Amino acid sequence: MDLSLPSFFELKSYIIILLLLITTNSFSQYNENKWIISASFDAVDLFPTGAKIDAPYYPQGEIFEDLFNVSDHWNFGGPSISISKLIYKGLYFGAEMSLNKIKKIEGQDNVDYPYYAGRVFLKKTFYSTKKIRPFIKFGYGVSGIDRGLFGDTIPFSQYFSKTLSPGIGVQFRITDHFGFEISSSFNKAIDINGITHLRHKASIYLGIGDRDKDGDGIINRKDKCPKTPGLPEFNGCPDSDSDGIPDLEDKCPNEPGEKLNEGCPEKDEVLNENKIIPNKNKEIQLEVVSPTFSVNSSNTKEKSDNQVSEDVLGISSSITDKINENRIIYFPAVSTKILGKKNLVKLKSIINLLSKEQDLRVLLQGHSSDDGDSFLNLNLSRDRANSIKRTLINSGIDPDRIEIKALGEEEPIFDNKSFNGRGFNRCVLITIF
Repeated sequence: MDLSLPSFFELKSYIIILLLLITTNSFSQYNENKWIISASFDAVDLFPTGAKIDAPYYPQGEIFEDLFNVSDHWNFGGPSISISKLIYKGLYFGAEMSLNKIKKIEGQDNVDYPYYAGRVFLKKTFYSTKKIRPFIKFGYGVSGIDRGLFGDTIPFSQYFSKTLSPGIGVQFRITDHFGFEISSSFNKAIDINGITHLRHKASIYLGIGDRDKDGDGIINRKDKCPKTPGLPEFNGCPDSDSDGIPDLEDKCPNEPGEKLNEGCPEKDEVLNENKIIPNKNKEIQLEVVSPTFSVNSSNTKEKSDNQVSEDVLGISSSITDKINENRIIYFPAVSTKILGKKNLVKLKSIINLLSKEQDLRVLLQGHSSDDGDSFLNLNLSRDRANSIKRTLINSGIDPDRIEIKALGEEEPIFDNKSFNGRGFNRCVLITIF
């Protein structure tokens, strides 16, 4: 059997395809089994392969001609058995062995040739959280049909050929560890004695082992809380109160709080500093908060209430100068809920100002951190801006005075390289003009 290494061109093609498979990603979480074992029932079709004049069984049909002529061309048999291992985000590497019988060949009667094939393959599965998962597959190996042409003196290996096998398919997940799939592959024989053919497969599979025990989409080796479902931006740890602080770092994990207060709610004295004046007979009266976001304040309490220190945020004075007349409303991770009472105070003051000054307009610029997918972050920033817009409209502000701009992670206000900076980029920047 000729198992020589592929040519430089073939090797280069494999490297390119491997890079494409690795870098291709779906917008989903990955909850896959470590190992997949499958058994399948096959159909081999020699006809629609565009055979050349010197190819065995010429003439055959043009490429993909008469593709679904099951009765005349499909040779059913099996089994095929494969085993594969998850190596990276829906990408599997595996090996497969197949047997069949060739009894249907265009222009041939009374044939009964054994069919053999073996290959290694890469398989990329998409939408791994779904029940129906499309995949692409690329294999390299050998295939052969014992045509009985060589007699006892010809080596068994001469009717084998090195074979390239690109294919597509769909996996139907029934449980976390069991399902079935259908697929088709085009098997291009490289050697002159080889026969190019199509293979169609119907398989059942068994999955063994979990890469993600808690089902939160974070593989175990990267999950800081592998037994508790959490969020990607917190490395798999939960944020039970949605205050943007993971439970591991939150001293009050069941009560929304402030980062500067280690995740706990603000105390009464802090509320007084924020100028919230309680009244037993009336709703809380809110004094208008200054629209200035300044780094030059000498008042320590005012600085702690109306801005976060430059060291914590990773924000420069040049940036704060640009947002001098703006307001920032913060949000928890993966949420459109306003974060904490302090942000509600800011929003209330903006509503009061817009209600008094009917000529003013407002621009809502939605932002997000750079955790996760950029497309989803863009939509999240738009949803945050729309959440503020609805609040303004419900408070009597004319919608014609409100503009929306979703920026996602593209124009961060703070430094996304730091953990705190990413947290503060989950915001809506409000500009009044």
